[in-house]
Amino acid sequence: SRAWVPIQPESVTFKAGGAIKNIASAHIMKGDLNGSLEGTQSKVPVTLPVTFAVYLPEGGAISQYQLLRFHTVGDTRQFRSVNGGVLNKAGETTRDAIQFQAEKISPRLYLITIERVLGKGEYGILPPAETNAPNSGAGTSKETTAKIYTVSVTG
Repeated sequence: SRAWVPIQPESVTFKAGGAIKNIASAHIMKGDLNGSLEGTQSKVPVTLPVTFAVYLPEGGAISQYQLLRFHTVGDTRQFRSVNGGVLNKAGETTRDAIQFQAEKISPRLYLITIERVLGKGEYGILPPAETNAPNSGAGTSKETTAKIYTVSVTG
């Protein structure tokens, strides 16, 4: 309808993985940090293209946000937020991250568009580290939770 619709956040649980890879490589290879959301679909169905309006907190940067595509596994949606490798977490790319161009509308308001070329599926925008960057390093079994904003692209 081209009307703006507020999206309520969903909880995402992060769990570290790749401990064996980390140990076997003498801690050169980092582990993975995997996110999981309950349910196979977002409660917000949309058709492409869809545009998110992201209002940043004071001092925030749009480059701190991630646009992610989820994989349905059983009755959950999952994604990898840190891809194991020799880089530090801050500089790593993620398997499920989608590069995006944000259009600045005002000092703290940006637009992010999911284009038709990305196709049907489950997508989310993950805000930056305030509560989203788990303190548990890769290779630990600790879980942490955060908030993510999701949509289900149906067409």
